[in-house]
Amino acid sequence: MTTLYRKEGRRYVVMGHAERYDHADVMKAGTWRVSYCYADGALRYSYDVKPDTASFVAACELAGEAMERAIQGVAMAHPSPRERPYTKRQLEILEHFRAEMVDAGGLLPTWWDYSSAREIAQAGIDAVKNWSEK
Repeated sequence: MTTLYRKEGRRYVVMGHAERYDHADVMKAGTWRVSYCYADGALRYSYDVKPDTASFVAACELAGEAMERAIQGVAMAHPSPRERPYTKRQLEILEHFRAEMVDAGGLLPTWWDYSSAREIAQAGIDAVKNWSEK
């Protein structure tokens, strides 16, 4: 266990203790889990996996990640068509705005068009097809 301190004036005062969170990971005897590390230090768990379905669950995790990336790309809003086309400078500003808002997790203008559920689902299906062909 690690003790954490904070500085108050010229002294350090105990602030708390840091414990590893994985000590509380309690599973019942005889149960199985599939762990998938999708980024450095980032894990996804599938619980109550049976040995005969583990390969399918693992494949679903990989395909699910491919679907997420594809759906995120298609789900980004884009400006609605206008009577007068956007200028090159306006398009650059809009593209920069979209990228910044996606990074910030912010809202997008209500006058923009959004992808339909069908387009998003099709992007997911295409991602699974592309992933399975690799």
